[in-house]
Amino acid sequence: MRRGNVPLRPAPAQSLASRVFVAQLAVMMAVVVVGTIGAAVQARRAVAAKAASTTLAVARTVATDPQVAVALRGPDPARALQSHVEEVRRRNDVSFVVVMSPAGQRYTHPISEKIGQIYVGSLGAAPNGGEETETRAGTMGVSLRSVVPIRERPDGPVMGLVAVGIPVEHIEGEVASWMPTVLAAGVAAALVTWVVGTIGARRVARATHGMTVPELRGLYDCYDAALHAMREGLVLIGEDGQVRVVNDEARRLLGVNGTLTGAPSASLGLPADLVAAVSAGTALSDRAVVAGSRIVVASVAPTGGGGSGAVITLRDRTELEEVAGELASTRTLMDALRAQSHEAGNRLHTVVSLVEMGQPDEAVAFATEEAARGQRLTDEVMSASGEPAVTALLLAKSNDAARRGVSLDLDPDSWLPAGIAPAPELVTIVGNLVDNAIEAAARSAAARVGVAMYVENHQAVIEVTDSGPGLPTDADAFAPGWTTKPDDGRPHGLGLALVREAAARLGGTVQVADDDSSCLVARFPAGGTSG
Repeated sequence: MRRGNVPLRPAPAQSLASRVFVAQLAVMMAVVVVGTIGAAVQARRAVAAKAASTTLAVARTVATDPQVAVALRGPDPARALQSHVEEVRRRNDVSFVVVMSPAGQRYTHPISEKIGQIYVGSLGAAPNGGEETETRAGTMGVSLRSVVPIRERPDGPVMGLVAVGIPVEHIEGEVASWMPTVLAAGVAAALVTWVVGTIGARRVARATHGMTVPELRGLYDCYDAALHAMREGLVLIGEDGQVRVVNDEARRLLGVNGTLTGAPSASLGLPADLVAAVSAGTALSDRAVVAGSRIVVASVAPTGGGGSGAVITLRDRTELEEVAGELASTRTLMDALRAQSHEAGNRLHTVVSLVEMGQPDEAVAFATEEAARGQRLTDEVMSASGEPAVTALLLAKSNDAARRGVSLDLDPDSWLPAGIAPAPELVTIVGNLVDNAIEAAARSAAARVGVAMYVENHQAVIEVTDSGPGLPTDADAFAPGWTTKPDDGRPHGLGLALVREAAARLGGTVQVADDDSSCLVARFPAGGTSG
Protein backbone atom coordinates (compact mmCIF):
# COMPACT_ATOMS: atom_id res chain seq x y z
CA MET A 1 0.00 0.00 0.00
CA ARG A 2 1.11 3.60 -0.71
CA ARG A 3 -0.07 6.98 0.41
CA GLY A 4 0.95 9.47 -2.28
CA ASN A 5 4.55 8.64 -3.06
CA VAL A 6 5.33 7.30 0.42
CA PRO A 7 5.06 3.52 0.86
CA LEU A 8 3.14 2.41 3.93
CA ARG A 9 4.99 -0.08 6.10
CA PRO A 10 3.18 -2.40 8.47
CA ALA A 11 3.55 -1.48 12.10
CA PRO A 12 6.29 -3.56 13.73
CA ALA A 13 4.99 -6.40 15.86
CA GLN A 14 5.38 -5.99 19.58
CA SER A 15 7.76 -8.30 21.36
CA LEU A 16 6.45 -10.65 24.00
CA ALA A 17 8.16 -8.55 26.67
CA SER A 18 6.33 -5.42 25.46
CA ARG A 19 3.00 -7.22 25.46
CA VAL A 20 3.58 -8.58 28.90
CA PHE A 21 4.61 -5.12 30.13
CA VAL A 22 1.56 -3.41 28.64
CA ALA A 23 -0.83 -6.07 29.94
CA GLN A 24 0.78 -6.11 33.35
CA LEU A 25 0.80 -2.31 33.53
CA ALA A 26 -2.85 -2.10 32.47
CA VAL A 27 -3.93 -4.63 35.07
CA MET A 28 -1.87 -3.08 37.85
CA MET A 29 -2.98 0.45 36.96
CA ALA A 30 -6.58 -0.72 37.04
CA VAL A 31 -5.91 -2.19 40.46
CA VAL A 32 -4.34 1.08 41.61
CA VAL A 33 -7.28 3.15 40.30
CA VAL A 34 -9.85 0.83 41.86
CA GLY A 35 -7.82 0.77 45.06
CA THR A 36 -7.63 4.58 45.14
CA ILE A 37 -11.37 4.91 44.56
CA GLY A 38 -12.00 2.29 47.20
CA ALA A 39 -9.73 4.12 49.64
CA ALA A 40 -11.61 7.36 48.96
CA VAL A 41 -14.97 5.66 49.53
CA GLN A 42 -13.65 4.04 52.66
CA ALA A 43 -12.35 7.38 53.91
CA ARG A 44 -15.75 8.98 53.32
CA ARG A 45 -17.47 6.17 55.17
CA ALA A 46 -15.03 6.50 58.03
CA VAL A 47 -15.59 10.26 58.28
CA ALA A 48 -19.37 9.77 58.09
CA ALA A 49 -19.23 7.08 60.77
CA LYS A 50 -17.15 9.38 62.95
CA ALA A 51 -19.65 12.22 62.46
CA ALA A 52 -22.58 9.93 63.31
CA SER A 53 -20.76 8.73 66.41
CA THR A 54 -20.06 12.34 67.44
CA THR A 55 -23.68 13.53 67.01
CA LEU A 56 -25.00 10.49 68.83
CA ALA A 57 -22.55 10.95 71.71
CA VAL A 58 -23.37 14.68 72.11
CA ALA A 59 -27.09 13.95 71.92
CA ARG A 60 -26.83 11.27 74.60
CA THR A 61 -24.78 13.60 76.79
CA VAL A 62 -27.42 16.34 76.58
CA ALA A 63 -30.24 13.84 77.09
CA THR A 64 -28.71 12.58 80.32
CA ASP A 65 -27.89 16.09 81.65
CA PRO A 66 -29.96 16.62 84.89
CA GLN A 67 -30.21 20.35 84.14
CA VAL A 68 -32.06 19.55 80.92
CA ALA A 69 -34.59 17.34 82.73
CA VAL A 70 -35.19 20.02 85.36
CA ALA A 71 -35.69 22.67 82.68
CA LEU A 72 -38.20 20.49 80.83
CA ARG A 73 -40.32 20.26 84.01
CA GLY A 74 -40.25 24.01 84.41
CA PRO A 75 -42.73 26.56 83.06
CA ASP A 76 -40.38 27.94 80.33
CA PRO A 77 -37.94 25.29 79.01
CA ALA A 78 -36.78 27.54 76.16
CA ARG A 79 -35.53 30.31 78.48
CA ALA A 80 -33.90 27.78 80.83
CA LEU A 81 -32.12 25.76 78.13
CA GLN A 82 -31.16 28.09 75.24
CA SER A 83 -27.91 29.44 76.59
CA HIS A 84 -26.86 26.14 78.17
CA VAL A 85 -27.47 24.15 75.02
CA GLU A 86 -25.72 26.72 72.83
CA GLU A 87 -22.67 26.43 75.03
CA VAL A 88 -22.71 22.66 74.53
CA ARG A 89 -23.01 23.19 70.75
CA ARG A 90 -20.02 25.51 70.57
CA ARG A 91 -17.92 23.34 72.84
CA ASN A 92 -18.50 20.20 70.70
CA ASP A 93 -18.24 22.04 67.34
CA VAL A 94 -21.55 20.78 65.95
CA SER A 95 -24.03 22.61 63.70
CA PHE A 96 -26.99 22.54 66.02
CA VAL A 97 -28.28 21.11 69.28
CA VAL A 98 -32.08 21.23 69.42
CA VAL A 99 -34.04 20.26 72.52
CA MET A 100 -37.74 19.72 71.76
CA SER A 101 -40.90 18.24 73.10
CA PRO A 102 -41.87 14.64 72.30
CA ALA A 103 -44.07 16.06 69.56
CA GLY A 104 -41.14 17.94 67.99
CA GLN A 105 -41.71 21.55 69.17
CA ARG A 106 -38.33 23.24 69.50
CA TYR A 107 -37.19 24.66 72.85
CA THR A 108 -33.69 25.56 71.62
CA HIS A 109 -32.11 26.42 68.26
CA PRO A 110 -29.01 28.30 67.05
CA ILE A 111 -31.40 30.68 65.25
CA SER A 112 -33.64 32.13 67.94
CA GLU A 113 -36.48 32.80 65.47
CA LYS A 114 -36.84 29.04 64.98
CA ILE A 115 -37.59 28.40 68.66
CA GLY A 116 -41.18 27.27 69.14
CA GLN A 117 -41.45 25.91 65.61
CA ILE A 118 -41.73 22.23 64.72
CA TYR A 119 -38.49 20.30 64.11
CA VAL A 120 -37.79 19.63 60.43
CA GLY A 121 -36.73 16.04 59.98
CA SER A 122 -37.59 12.49 60.94
CA LEU A 123 -37.92 11.70 64.63
CA GLY A 124 -37.99 7.98 63.88
CA ALA A 125 -38.29 5.83 66.99
CA ALA A 126 -37.07 8.54 69.36
CA PRO A 127 -40.57 9.51 70.68
CA ASN A 128 -41.02 5.85 71.66
CA GLY A 129 -37.67 5.61 73.43
CA GLY A 130 -35.46 4.65 70.43
CA GLU A 131 -32.68 6.51 68.63
CA GLU A 132 -32.57 7.85 65.08
CA THR A 133 -29.63 8.87 62.84
CA GLU A 134 -30.18 10.26 59.33
CA THR A 135 -28.89 12.69 56.71
CA ARG A 136 -31.51 15.27 55.74
CA ALA A 137 -32.00 18.86 54.59
CA GLY A 138 -33.32 21.20 57.29
CA THR A 139 -33.29 24.83 58.33
CA MET A 140 -29.47 24.61 58.74
CA GLY A 141 -28.97 22.96 55.34
CA VAL A 142 -28.16 19.31 54.64
CA SER A 143 -26.78 17.71 57.77
CA LEU A 144 -26.15 14.37 59.42
CA ARG A 145 -28.23 14.34 62.60
CA SER A 146 -29.01 12.05 65.55
CA VAL A 147 -32.18 12.19 67.67
CA VAL A 148 -32.37 10.56 71.15
CA PRO A 149 -35.07 10.60 73.84
CA ILE A 150 -34.77 12.49 77.14
CA ARG A 151 -35.80 10.59 80.25
CA GLU A 152 -35.47 11.59 83.87
CA ARG A 153 -34.66 7.99 84.68
CA PRO A 154 -33.81 5.07 82.42
CA ASP A 155 -37.22 3.42 82.71
CA GLY A 156 -39.15 6.67 82.87
CA PRO A 157 -41.39 8.23 80.23
CA VAL A 158 -39.99 10.29 77.34
CA MET A 159 -39.95 13.95 78.53
CA GLY A 160 -38.49 15.37 75.35
CA LEU A 161 -36.09 14.87 72.51
CA VAL A 162 -32.66 16.22 71.62
CA ALA A 163 -31.30 16.44 68.04
CA VAL A 164 -27.64 17.08 67.24
CA GLY A 165 -26.42 17.68 63.69
CA ILE A 166 -23.25 18.28 61.67
CA PRO A 167 -23.43 19.85 58.18
CA VAL A 168 -22.63 17.48 55.32
CA GLU A 169 -20.31 20.10 53.88
CA HIS A 170 -18.17 19.78 57.00
CA ILE A 171 -18.03 16.03 56.44
CA GLU A 172 -17.11 16.52 52.77
CA GLY A 173 -14.44 18.98 53.80
CA GLU A 174 -12.87 16.44 56.13
CA VAL A 175 -13.06 13.84 53.37
CA ALA A 176 -11.35 16.32 51.05
CA SER A 177 -8.58 16.73 53.59
CA TRP A 178 -7.93 13.00 53.33
CA MET A 179 -7.79 12.98 49.56
CA PRO A 180 -4.19 14.28 49.14
CA THR A 181 -2.99 11.35 51.27
CA VAL A 182 -5.10 8.86 49.33
CA LEU A 183 -3.98 10.28 45.97
CA ALA A 184 -0.35 10.34 47.07
CA ALA A 185 -0.62 6.66 48.01
CA GLY A 186 -2.19 5.94 44.59
CA VAL A 187 0.57 7.79 42.76
CA ALA A 188 3.22 5.97 44.79
CA ALA A 189 1.56 2.63 43.99
CA ALA A 190 1.45 3.59 40.29
CA LEU A 191 5.16 4.45 40.31
CA VAL A 192 6.01 1.19 42.05
CA THR A 193 3.86 -0.62 39.48
CA TRP A 194 5.71 1.08 36.66
CA VAL A 195 9.12 0.21 38.10
CA VAL A 196 8.17 -3.41 38.82
CA GLY A 197 6.60 -3.77 35.37
CA THR A 198 9.69 -2.32 33.69
CA ILE A 199 12.00 -4.69 35.56
CA GLY A 200 9.75 -7.64 34.74
CA ALA A 201 9.58 -6.63 31.07
CA ARG A 202 13.37 -6.42 30.87
CA ARG A 203 13.73 -9.86 32.38
CA VAL A 204 11.18 -11.30 29.95
CA ALA A 205 12.98 -9.54 27.09
CA ARG A 206 16.29 -11.11 28.12
CA ALA A 207 14.68 -14.54 28.48
CA THR A 208 12.92 -14.35 25.09
CA HIS A 209 15.69 -12.45 23.27
CA GLY A 210 13.18 -9.74 22.39
CA MET A 211 11.20 -12.03 20.08
CA THR A 212 7.59 -11.43 19.19
CA VAL A 213 4.75 -13.82 19.97
CA PRO A 214 4.54 -15.15 16.36
CA GLU A 215 8.30 -15.67 16.36
CA LEU A 216 8.15 -17.59 19.63
CA ARG A 217 5.21 -19.65 18.40
CA GLY A 218 7.04 -20.47 15.18
CA LEU A 219 10.20 -21.33 17.10
CA TYR A 220 8.25 -23.60 19.44
CA ASP A 221 6.52 -25.34 16.53
CA CYS A 222 9.88 -25.82 14.81
CA TYR A 223 11.53 -27.24 17.93
CA ASP A 224 8.55 -29.46 18.67
CA ALA A 225 8.55 -30.85 15.12
CA ALA A 226 12.32 -31.39 15.23
CA LEU A 227 12.10 -33.03 18.65
CA HIS A 228 9.51 -35.58 17.58
CA ALA A 229 11.10 -36.17 14.17
CA MET A 230 14.47 -37.13 15.68
CA ARG A 231 15.60 -40.70 15.08
CA GLU A 232 17.24 -40.61 18.49
CA GLY A 233 15.23 -40.94 21.68
CA LEU A 234 15.34 -37.84 23.87
CA VAL A 235 14.16 -37.48 27.48
CA LEU A 236 14.48 -34.22 29.43
CA ILE A 237 14.53 -34.47 33.22
CA GLY A 238 13.84 -31.31 35.27
CA GLU A 239 15.82 -30.26 38.31
CA ASP A 240 13.04 -31.69 40.50
CA GLY A 241 13.77 -35.15 39.08
CA GLN A 242 10.55 -35.27 37.07
CA VAL A 243 10.16 -35.97 33.36
CA ARG A 244 9.63 -32.82 31.30
CA VAL A 245 9.79 -33.99 27.66
CA VAL A 246 9.74 -37.41 25.98
CA ASN A 247 9.87 -37.53 22.20
CA ASP A 248 8.24 -40.16 20.00
CA GLU A 249 11.38 -42.25 19.48
CA ALA A 250 12.02 -42.42 23.24
CA ARG A 251 8.44 -43.62 23.78
CA ARG A 252 8.97 -46.33 21.18
CA LEU A 253 12.27 -47.48 22.65
CA LEU A 254 10.95 -47.45 26.22
CA GLY A 255 7.70 -49.13 25.19
CA VAL A 256 5.39 -46.54 26.81
CA ASN A 257 2.15 -45.18 25.39
CA GLY A 258 0.71 -43.00 28.17
CA THR A 259 1.90 -39.59 29.26
CA LEU A 260 5.12 -39.41 31.23
CA THR A 261 5.22 -35.65 31.77
CA GLY A 262 5.50 -34.94 35.49
CA ALA A 263 6.36 -38.55 36.35
CA PRO A 264 9.55 -39.32 38.34
CA SER A 265 12.58 -40.39 36.32
CA ALA A 266 12.49 -43.80 38.02
CA SER A 267 9.23 -44.57 36.16
CA LEU A 268 11.02 -44.68 32.78
CA GLY A 269 11.96 -48.32 33.28
CA LEU A 270 15.70 -47.62 32.91
CA PRO A 271 18.33 -49.50 34.98
CA ALA A 272 18.87 -48.31 38.55
CA ASP A 273 22.42 -47.12 37.90
CA LEU A 274 21.21 -44.93 35.05
CA VAL A 275 18.49 -43.40 37.24
CA ALA A 276 21.09 -42.91 40.00
CA ALA A 277 23.34 -41.09 37.53
CA VAL A 278 20.46 -38.75 36.66
CA SER A 279 19.77 -38.05 40.34
CA ALA A 280 23.45 -37.50 41.13
CA GLY A 281 24.08 -35.29 38.10
CA THR A 282 26.70 -37.71 36.74
CA ALA A 283 27.46 -37.98 33.03
CA LEU A 284 27.31 -41.37 31.30
CA SER A 285 28.20 -42.14 27.69
CA ASP A 286 27.02 -45.01 25.47
CA ARG A 287 25.69 -47.21 28.25
CA ALA A 288 24.14 -50.34 26.70
CA VAL A 289 20.90 -51.28 28.46
CA VAL A 290 17.95 -53.56 27.83
CA ALA A 291 14.62 -51.73 27.60
CA GLY A 292 11.82 -54.23 27.17
CA SER A 293 12.72 -56.34 24.16
CA ARG A 294 15.18 -53.83 22.73
CA ILE A 295 18.87 -53.12 23.24
CA VAL A 296 19.36 -49.39 23.76
CA VAL A 297 22.49 -47.29 24.08
CA ALA A 298 21.82 -44.54 26.63
CA SER A 299 23.80 -41.41 27.48
CA VAL A 300 23.20 -39.00 30.34
CA ALA A 301 24.27 -35.35 30.30
CA PRO A 302 23.55 -33.22 33.41
CA THR A 303 21.93 -29.85 32.78
CA GLY A 304 23.74 -28.18 35.69
CA GLY A 305 22.17 -25.74 38.10
CA GLY A 306 22.79 -27.82 41.21
CA GLY A 307 19.67 -29.95 40.68
CA SER A 308 19.09 -33.37 39.24
CA GLY A 309 18.17 -32.17 35.76
CA ALA A 310 19.56 -34.17 32.88
CA VAL A 311 19.23 -34.93 29.18
CA ILE A 312 18.95 -38.64 28.37
CA THR A 313 19.56 -39.75 24.79
CA LEU A 314 18.59 -43.22 23.61
CA ARG A 315 19.78 -44.98 20.45
CA ASP A 316 18.33 -48.26 19.25
CA ARG A 317 20.95 -50.98 18.83
CA THR A 318 18.56 -53.90 18.54
CA GLU A 319 18.97 -54.27 14.79
CA LEU A 320 22.71 -53.69 15.07
CA GLU A 321 23.04 -56.31 17.79
CA GLU A 322 20.94 -58.72 15.75
CA VAL A 323 23.18 -58.14 12.74
CA ALA A 324 26.24 -58.49 14.96
CA GLY A 325 24.80 -61.73 16.36
CA GLU A 326 24.10 -63.04 12.89
CA LEU A 327 27.62 -62.07 11.81
CA ALA A 328 29.07 -63.79 14.84
CA SER A 329 27.01 -66.90 14.09
CA THR A 330 28.14 -66.78 10.48
CA ARG A 331 31.77 -66.45 11.57
CA THR A 332 31.28 -69.31 14.00
CA LEU A 333 29.77 -71.43 11.26
CA MET A 334 32.57 -70.48 8.86
CA ASP A 335 35.20 -71.35 11.43
CA ALA A 336 33.42 -74.61 12.16
CA LEU A 337 33.15 -75.41 8.45
CA ARG A 338 36.79 -74.47 7.93
CA ALA A 339 37.81 -76.71 10.81
CA GLN A 340 35.57 -79.51 9.58
CA SER A 341 36.92 -79.07 6.04
CA HIS A 342 40.43 -79.34 7.39
CA GLU A 343 39.52 -82.42 9.42
CA ALA A 344 37.60 -83.91 6.50
CA GLY A 345 40.63 -83.36 4.27
CA ASN A 346 42.86 -85.14 6.77
CA ARG A 347 40.41 -88.03 7.02
CA LEU A 348 40.05 -88.23 3.23
CA HIS A 349 43.83 -88.32 2.81
CA THR A 350 43.96 -91.05 5.43
CA VAL A 351 41.32 -93.11 3.61
CA VAL A 352 43.08 -92.63 0.23
CA SER A 353 46.45 -93.55 1.75
CA LEU A 354 44.98 -96.72 3.28
CA VAL A 355 43.53 -97.70 -0.11
CA GLU A 356 46.84 -97.01 -1.85
CA MET A 357 48.58 -99.12 0.78
CA GLY A 358 46.35 -102.04 -0.14
CA GLN A 359 44.29 -101.93 3.06
CA PRO A 360 40.76 -101.27 1.79
CA ASP A 361 39.07 -102.90 4.80
CA GLU A 362 40.86 -100.54 7.20
CA ALA A 363 39.92 -97.57 4.96
CA VAL A 364 36.21 -98.56 5.01
CA ALA A 365 36.27 -99.06 8.80
CA PHE A 366 37.90 -95.69 9.37
CA ALA A 367 35.43 -93.86 7.13
CA THR A 368 32.45 -95.66 8.67
CA GLU A 369 33.57 -94.77 12.21
CA GLU A 370 33.86 -91.02 11.36
CA ALA A 371 30.42 -91.00 9.70
CA ALA A 372 28.88 -92.77 12.68
CA ARG A 373 30.42 -90.22 15.08
CA GLY A 374 28.84 -87.30 13.18
CA GLN A 375 25.52 -89.11 12.93
CA ARG A 376 25.54 -89.77 16.68
CA LEU A 377 25.93 -86.06 17.39
CA THR A 378 23.07 -85.24 15.03
CA ASP A 379 20.89 -87.96 16.55
CA GLU A 380 21.62 -86.74 20.10
CA VAL A 381 20.68 -83.18 19.27
CA MET A 382 17.55 -84.14 17.34
CA SER A 383 16.45 -86.44 20.15
CA ALA A 384 16.73 -83.60 22.63
CA SER A 385 14.41 -81.13 20.87
CA GLY A 386 11.40 -81.29 18.63
CA GLU A 387 11.86 -77.63 17.72
CA PRO A 388 13.90 -77.41 14.46
CA ALA A 389 15.32 -73.98 15.31
CA VAL A 390 16.67 -75.23 18.64
CA THR A 391 18.05 -78.38 16.97
CA ALA A 392 19.94 -76.33 14.37
CA LEU A 393 21.17 -73.97 17.09
CA LEU A 394 22.53 -76.79 19.27
CA LEU A 395 24.29 -78.41 16.27
CA ALA A 396 26.00 -75.08 15.52
CA LYS A 397 26.91 -74.58 19.18
CA SER A 398 28.29 -78.14 19.38
CA ASN A 399 30.61 -77.47 16.45
CA ASP A 400 31.62 -74.13 17.96
CA ALA A 401 32.30 -75.73 21.33
CA ALA A 402 34.37 -78.48 19.72
CA ARG A 403 36.38 -75.90 17.80
CA ARG A 404 37.17 -74.13 21.07
CA GLY A 405 38.07 -77.36 22.84
CA VAL A 406 34.88 -77.50 24.92
CA SER A 407 32.78 -80.63 25.24
CA LEU A 408 29.05 -79.91 24.83
CA ASP A 409 27.05 -82.75 26.42
CA LEU A 410 23.30 -83.13 26.06
CA ASP A 411 21.40 -84.92 28.82
CA PRO A 412 20.19 -88.20 27.28
CA ASP A 413 16.77 -87.72 28.88
CA SER A 414 16.31 -84.24 27.39
CA TRP A 415 13.22 -83.63 25.31
CA LEU A 416 11.67 -80.27 24.44
CA PRO A 417 8.51 -80.69 22.32
CA ALA A 418 7.81 -78.54 19.29
CA GLY A 419 5.50 -75.56 19.81
CA ILE A 420 6.36 -75.25 23.47
CA ALA A 421 7.19 -71.55 22.97
CA PRO A 422 7.87 -69.17 20.07
CA ALA A 423 11.07 -70.19 18.29
CA PRO A 424 12.75 -66.72 18.55
CA GLU A 425 12.31 -66.71 22.34
CA LEU A 426 13.70 -70.27 22.63
CA VAL A 427 16.68 -69.39 20.46
CA THR A 428 17.36 -66.30 22.60
CA ILE A 429 17.22 -68.29 25.85
CA VAL A 430 19.12 -71.41 24.75
CA GLY A 431 21.63 -69.57 22.56
CA ASN A 432 22.69 -66.99 25.15
CA LEU A 433 22.83 -69.51 28.01
CA VAL A 434 25.01 -71.88 25.97
CA ASP A 435 27.22 -69.03 24.69
CA ASN A 436 27.91 -67.83 28.23
CA ALA A 437 28.58 -71.38 29.39
CA ILE A 438 31.05 -72.02 26.53
CA GLU A 439 32.83 -68.73 27.35
CA ALA A 440 33.18 -69.77 31.01
CA ALA A 441 34.12 -73.39 30.27
CA ALA A 442 36.80 -72.40 27.73
CA ARG A 443 38.73 -70.75 30.58
CA SER A 444 38.71 -73.90 32.74
CA ALA A 445 40.73 -77.13 32.59
CA ALA A 446 37.72 -79.47 32.36
CA ALA A 447 36.14 -77.42 29.50
CA ARG A 448 32.71 -78.99 29.68
CA VAL A 449 29.18 -77.69 29.13
CA GLY A 450 26.04 -79.66 29.98
CA VAL A 451 22.56 -78.94 28.60
CA ALA A 452 19.32 -80.45 29.90
CA MET A 453 15.86 -79.57 28.54
CA TYR A 454 12.60 -81.05 29.78
CA VAL A 455 9.02 -80.34 30.84
CA GLU A 456 8.11 -80.64 34.50
CA ASN A 457 4.76 -79.78 36.12
CA HIS A 458 3.56 -78.01 32.97
CA GLN A 459 6.70 -75.89 32.92
CA ALA A 460 9.53 -75.99 30.41
CA VAL A 461 12.92 -76.17 32.10
CA ILE A 462 16.27 -75.40 30.43
CA GLU A 463 19.39 -76.07 32.53
CA VAL A 464 22.86 -75.12 31.32
CA THR A 465 25.88 -76.10 33.42
CA ASP A 466 29.54 -75.29 32.78
CA SER A 467 32.87 -76.22 34.34
CA GLY A 468 33.82 -72.59 34.91
CA PRO A 469 34.42 -70.92 38.30
CA GLY A 470 30.73 -70.09 38.75
CA LEU A 471 29.03 -66.77 39.51
CA PRO A 472 29.74 -64.71 42.66
CA THR A 473 27.01 -65.17 45.25
CA ASP A 474 26.31 -61.43 45.45
CA ALA A 475 26.31 -60.84 41.67
CA ASP A 476 23.25 -59.73 39.73
CA ALA A 477 24.33 -61.56 36.60
CA PHE A 478 21.07 -60.78 34.79
CA ALA A 479 21.38 -57.00 35.17
CA PRO A 480 22.17 -55.20 31.88
CA GLY A 481 25.88 -54.47 31.68
CA TRP A 482 27.02 -57.02 34.30
CA THR A 483 29.92 -59.09 32.97
CA THR A 484 33.10 -60.86 34.02
CA LYS A 485 34.76 -60.11 30.68
CA PRO A 486 37.52 -57.48 30.51
CA ASP A 487 36.57 -54.02 29.26
CA ASP A 488 37.55 -53.92 25.59
CA GLY A 489 35.36 -50.99 24.60
CA ARG A 490 32.58 -53.25 23.30
CA PRO A 491 29.20 -53.62 25.01
CA HIS A 492 29.07 -56.70 27.24
CA GLY A 493 26.62 -58.04 29.76
CA LEU A 494 23.61 -58.13 27.45
CA GLY A 495 23.22 -61.88 26.83
CA LEU A 496 21.84 -62.88 30.24
CA ALA A 497 19.77 -59.70 30.39
CA LEU A 498 18.16 -60.72 27.08
CA VAL A 499 17.54 -64.20 28.50
CA ARG A 500 15.72 -62.69 31.48
CA GLU A 501 13.62 -60.45 29.22
CA ALA A 502 12.71 -63.37 26.94
CA ALA A 503 11.80 -65.60 29.90
CA ALA A 504 9.71 -62.79 31.37
CA ARG A 505 7.83 -62.38 28.09
CA LEU A 506 6.98 -66.07 28.29
CA GLY A 507 5.78 -65.62 31.88
CA GLY A 508 8.81 -67.32 33.42
CA THR A 509 12.11 -66.64 35.17
CA VAL A 510 15.80 -67.42 34.92
CA GLN A 511 18.07 -67.81 37.92
CA VAL A 512 21.18 -69.43 39.30
CA ALA A 513 20.59 -72.92 40.66
CA ASP A 514 20.46 -73.02 44.45
CA ASP A 515 23.09 -75.73 44.81
CA ASP A 516 25.37 -74.87 41.88
CA SER A 517 26.55 -71.36 40.97
CA SER A 518 27.73 -72.73 37.60
CA CYS A 519 24.22 -73.81 36.63
CA LEU A 520 21.63 -71.42 35.19
CA VAL A 521 17.99 -72.51 35.06
CA ALA A 522 15.25 -70.96 32.91
CA ARG A 523 11.62 -71.86 33.61
CA PHE A 524 8.47 -70.79 31.77
CA PRO A 525 4.96 -72.15 31.18
CA ALA A 526 4.94 -74.92 28.59
CA GLY A 527 2.46 -73.47 26.14
CA GLY A 528 1.09 -75.69 23.43
CA THR A 529 2.03 -78.97 25.15
CA SER A 530 0.49 -81.28 27.64
CA GLY A 531 3.65 -81.65 29.62
